[in-house]
Amino acid sequence: MAERRLIVEVATSLRDWGSIERYVLWLTQGMPRFGWNTVLLAAPGSPLIHRAGGLGRPLRFGGKYDWSAFPRLVRTFRRLQPDVVHLHFSPDYLVPAIAAKVARSRVMATRHLGLPYSRRKVRLLAKRIDLWVGVSRFVSETLVRSGFPPGTVRTIHSGVPGLQPTMTAEQARARFGVTPGCLAVGYFGRLEPEKGIEGALAACAGVRGLEWHVFGGGSLESRLRDACNGRSVLFHGKVESVADAMAAVDVVAIPSWWDEAFPFAALEAMSLGLPIVASNVGGLPEAVDEGVTGFLVPKEDPKALRSALEELSAHPERRRSLGEAARRRYRELFTLEAMLERYDRLLRDWIGG
Repeated sequence: MAERRLIVEVATSLRDWGSIERYVLWLTQGMPRFGWNTVLLAAPGSPLIHRAGGLGRPLRFGGKYDWSAFPRLVRTFRRLQPDVVHLHFSPDYLVPAIAAKVARSRVMATRHLGLPYSRRKVRLLAKRIDLWVGVSRFVSETLVRSGFPPGTVRTIHSGVPGLQPTMTAEQARARFGVTPGCLAVGYFGRLEPEKGIEGALAACAGVRGLEWHVFGGGSLESRLRDACNGRSVLFHGKVESVADAMAAVDVVAIPSWWDEAFPFAALEAMSLGLPIVASNVGGLPEAVDEGVTGFLVPKEDPKALRSALEELSAHPERRRSLGEAARRRYRELFTLEAMLERYDRLLRDWIGG
């Protein structure tokens, strides 16, 4: 690339610290290694703006239909003159996209969810967003089914930094209270109905040698704690070090009942060499290679999930071989560097250079 071109990452409606926020920061900090300049527009006081350092620019935006922010956005884009304005979150799509068009910038949006759009929203967005990126083939196919022209949709599978535990597996198991000799099953995510965790825990009640370790919080937490009182289920809440928590378990379960786009938990587990038992929904089959890196079970079938976990409990050698294959698959396809390379190739093909 003869000159360093500019990407403006727009995340002005993201005020928490979750998977999309992490993704945006990885792009902001990582794409300069491939010859791109980056600027992040984020909400003042947000975790993103604090973590972005000198690459961040605070910009107030009320979200979705905040037309009062439109002049500020136009002025910002005209001043920066980006080659690409990159959007990530539905409330940040429409108004910033129109402002970018007024400033004569290309507009790209990454879709991080597997939910379809209504025809009305497709009509609103298709005219303003030049290129869509789905974080999995499932997400891209959902965009096309919603009505976006196939020629405007691409897939870039997510990648994540490999987890780096601060302690050995033995130390982690002791830290989180894993019972010696048990198969420690880790769940990492929100405790909400659509995540399937309630059915999974109920189906596994009474299975000898199986111990669940639940990391995360949500609306079901109190009910689950009451229902699982006396069972082999430990609730740890939210933890600072996901790496240390995952290092304590033998297998990661993702029992979702809704269409997951491409969950980081699967990729992070693979980076540690852990097998995965997951629902066959959304983009999960693109991460989990059935019978090679883990098991895929039918949606809303907790008994099938229990059977897969019993299989892993009874055959430790099988568990280890699946985990080793998972680590290889992560290193081949789902590192953060691999994702950044995929974005670099897409951008070069799209705008030249």
